[in-house]
Amino acid sequence: MLTRKQLELLLFINERLKEEGVPPSFEEMKDALNLQSKSGVHRLIVALEERGFRKRMAHRSRELTMGVPIHAVYTPKWNSFRGQTNLELDLIDFLPDSEGKPSLASFQGRRVVVDDSLPTRAGTTDGTVYTTYLFGQGAFAKGVAPLSGTPLQGGIGTEGVELARVPLDSDTLLINRRRYILHPRGVKFTSASVAADSPTAAELETAANWVRVWENKNVRLVAITHNN
Repeated sequence: MLTRKQLELLLFINERLKEEGVPPSFEEMKDALNLQSKSGVHRLIVALEERGFRKRMAHRSRELTMGVPIHAVYTPKWNSFRGQTNLELDLIDFLPDSEGKPSLASFQGRRVVVDDSLPTRAGTTDGTVYTTYLFGQGAFAKGVAPLSGTPLQGGIGTEGVELARVPLDSDTLLINRRRYILHPRGVKFTSASVAADSPTAAELETAANWVRVWENKNVRLVAITHNN
């Protein structure tokens, strides 16, 4: 999970690397993020390093390099409050849809998804803490789940391929079934607390049913908590 300042620093470093081939200095990062001291920059850099977004390079005066290709990330997903705030700040562009109407929201060239079911909580001092998610390309994978090969009771065939007969119509039906799945890459569903054969929506939201199997930097999902 990245904070808003961590993401701002990550994007700033990435842009400087793309433009000049070298990362910004601590002084430049401090000014860009409106921080009071370089120690604040150091804390942010350490946090990015711990999350795999930044690596050290030995014997370099400016040692920063990106541990993950940030240009391959992200599609932001936020609630309507965050979207309205960015709209008021003139940070949202609208792309034309198939009818030529400007209805597709874009933030820094990336498609925006608005979802008011995203989690919020009360701040420790005042206001509301919001959560914004960033999705990298290929964050989710689509696949086909295997179906049971056990013969059907009272029928002909299996769960995947079944024959059915309609005698009055003199018809024979061939039924092919597929079970498609959409799964976040880099994490595994363990079914640790699933009561029935298939998980409910609440069970899918239960953290105990998931375990990360990739390194943090390779999971193309990032959550950012922010106050506005």
